[in-house]
Amino acid sequence: MLNALKTHVTQTLETLRPCSAAIIISHQGQIIFEDYLPGSEPKLFPQSINEHALWPLASATKGFSAGLLFTLIHDGLFQLDDRVGKFLPEFTTPGNGPYDRREVTFRHLASMTSGAQLDLAEGEEHPREADIVLDRISIGTQPGKVFHYHGVAMHILERAIEAATGEDLYDTLKEKILDPLGLENTLYIYQHDAERPLIPAISGEYPESELFYVTSQKGGRFGNSLYTSARDLNRYSQLWLGEGTCAGRTFFSPELTKEAWTYHGMRASDQGRYGILWWLFEQEGGYVISGGLATMSALVPATDVVVTVMRNRSLPPSVSFGLKAEKMAMIEFGKKL
Repeated sequence: MLNALKTHVTQTLETLRPCSAAIIISHQGQIIFEDYLPGSEPKLFPQSINEHALWPLASATKGFSAGLLFTLIHDGLFQLDDRVGKFLPEFTTPGNGPYDRREVTFRHLASMTSGAQLDLAEGEEHPREADIVLDRISIGTQPGKVFHYHGVAMHILERAIEAATGEDLYDTLKEKILDPLGLENTLYIYQHDAERPLIPAISGEYPESELFYVTSQKGGRFGNSLYTSARDLNRYSQLWLGEGTCAGRTFFSPELTKEAWTYHGMRASDQGRYGILWWLFEQEGGYVISGGLATMSALVPATDVVVTVMRNRSLPPSVSFGLKAEKMAMIEFGKKL
């Protein structure tokens, strides 16, 4: 089965050509398989595709943010159904939308059901997440009723958590999650040490670094932009198989784990089921952290297995590669191990 998984991932490299990959499988917290595939692009320098390489997570960043969110809840800083207006003055007023900003909770934001939208003038371009002004956010649909996967809610959560903790988001993530789990290779690009291989987010040869990498910016970090090693992502995923406990330390409770894995909405484009910052495959027997760059970590509680595959991809992605189908494939491999 391990060889079958390697063959499958190798085939996806051709589909996503040019592309590179890493594979790590753990069972009951121990790594049982690890491999690195330089893939089809010689300019990525095969020797850099190893256990030290830092891969861009894109939206898989939300998986780490979920752990931070639930750890802060477990610590009593706030509750899942607390209104974010408790920490953000802009959300103590109704706003300009048809629904009241004061009703928006942490649960609404993290489940992509807040209805938050940015008020833009006709012809105005959407600003970078770092430049979003909270007072220009209105609520277009009733909170808790309509699922819409987007970045505005993640920006609000980043701002709310920083207001609640009084610290920079990364400092809190490091204190609460990264350091206790020994995840020394999880960071933002602006913290990168040149001695560690940095894998390009989009394969290819580009003249400008901002096209070569997914850059980090304040205000856009809760839902995007982390880089990590394959080992770190697999190790972090083991925390969730332990329902919030890892290496004898409790970060959050099994009850909060169930909250994260409870259905809140479906993405229309691929019928993807969403919980709280997690993709859900309850009928298939697994849960997935994933992002648009084809990097993912699939958890299978029944077999106590984590299947982690790191990839970058060409732009645009091949029409023959489907992220949802790939997530389901990783779960199936995990069930058979």
